[in-house]
Amino acid sequence: MKLEDDFSDIVRKARMGQGRSVEAIAQASGLRAEDLSTLERGSRIPSDSEVRAIADTLSLRADALSAIVAGEWDPSMP
Repeated sequence: MKLEDDFSDIVRKARMGQGRSVEAIAQASGLRAEDLSTLERGSRIPSDSEVRAIADTLSLRADALSAIVAGEWDPSMP
């Protein structure tokens, strides 16, 4: 049973929780809206630069989000 959210879940929930559109986050992060939508669907793995741009835009911890993408996340990470 899957217990933790993956990258796409976290990004989508953070964006929606902030009441922001895909287009607004894409513009603020320098990504194309189509690319952000693809990442939110989990259709491809994001690059490190995409992870960092999205994390910065959504005020998420980039290192933790990168670790989640790499499958190396540990809940005890600071």
